[in-house]
Amino acid sequence: MKIFICASKYNYKYIPEIKKELEGLGHEITLPNSFDDPFVENRTREESAEKHVQLKQKFFREQVKKNRRQ
Repeated sequence: MKIFICASKYNYKYIPEIKKELEGLGHEITLPNSFDDPFVENRTREESAEKHVQLKQKFFREQVKKNRRQ
């Protein structure tokens, strides 16, 4: 089964163990786009509303690509 893990950035610390367990059960896991930099959205929002919208659009496109690869 393909599973996309969604979580608040404040709960990202739990994701590695969840991912490991699910992969051990044979599932394919996709992580949130900001998993490696959880606060990128906050920083971008502070820069400008336009940059924040562009980041969200980029995340959406990246997620679509990830889903197609699997």
